[in-house]
Amino acid sequence: MDDNATCHRTLAVQDCLDNEGIQRLLWPARSPDINPIENVWDALGRQVAGRNYPPTNKNTLIRALTEEWDKLPQQLLDNVVQNFINGTKNTLDEATSANDFMRGRIIGKIEEGQKITDVAREFKSFKTNGMCSRWHGGGRVRSRTPAENRYIVLSAKRNRRTTAQQVANQFLAASGKQISRKSVARRLRGGGLYARKPVVCVPLTRQHRTARLQWCREHHNWTEQD
Repeated sequence: MDDNATCHRTLAVQDCLDNEGIQRLLWPARSPDINPIENVWDALGRQVAGRNYPPTNKNTLIRALTEEWDKLPQQLLDNVVQNFINGTKNTLDEATSANDFMRGRIIGKIEEGQKITDVAREFKSFKTNGMCSRWHGGGRVRSRTPAENRYIVLSAKRNRRTTAQQVANQFLAASGKQISRKSVARRLRGGGLYARKPVVCVPLTRQHRTARLQWCREHHNWTEQD
C-alpha cells in the first residue's frame, strides 16, 4: 500500500521496489487512513534498530527484518486486522450518514425555492472544492494603479477649472498611457470631485474693496436717527 508520503516516493525507494519485484498498490486520493499497518512497521523498526548489531547493508537488513518479524507477538497482528475491519466499518457508516445528511440538505434547498440547476452547481462545487461558495477569481487586471489614480485626482485639484479631457491629456503626457475621458471622470468621482460649472459673478477689483472700506469707515458712527 502506498500512502504517498514523500519518503516513500523517492527514486531510491522506487528502485528498491522494482529490483525486488514489488508492485505498488496506489493509495486512493483523499481517502481516509484506515490501515493501521504503520503500527507494525513502527514496532518492527524499533526492534531492528535495537539489535546489538544493527544492519549495515541490504542483505543484513533483510535478514534482520525476517528474524524480527518472526518475533512479533501474534496479538499485535490480530489487533491490526481487527482495527482494519473496525476502521473500514466506521468509515462506511460515516459515509452513509453523510450521504443521508447531504440528501436532506439538497431537499431542503429545493423546498426553499432554489432552482435545481443552482443546487446541482453548489453540490458539484462542494464535492470538488469542499465549499459551496464561489472561488474568488482574479478578474480583469486593473488598468490603473492606485498611484496613477492619486495623480489624476491631484491634477484636478491643482486646477479646479480643468476638464476631464484635459486631465486625460496631462496624464498621457506624464505617463505615456492612454486613458479615456470617462475613466478620468470615474477616478475623479472616486476622489470626491464632481463636474461643476463655475458661477459667473462681477469681478471685484482693489478699487471696489477700497471704496467699500471707505464707506464703512464714514458710516461707522451712524445712529438710528441717521
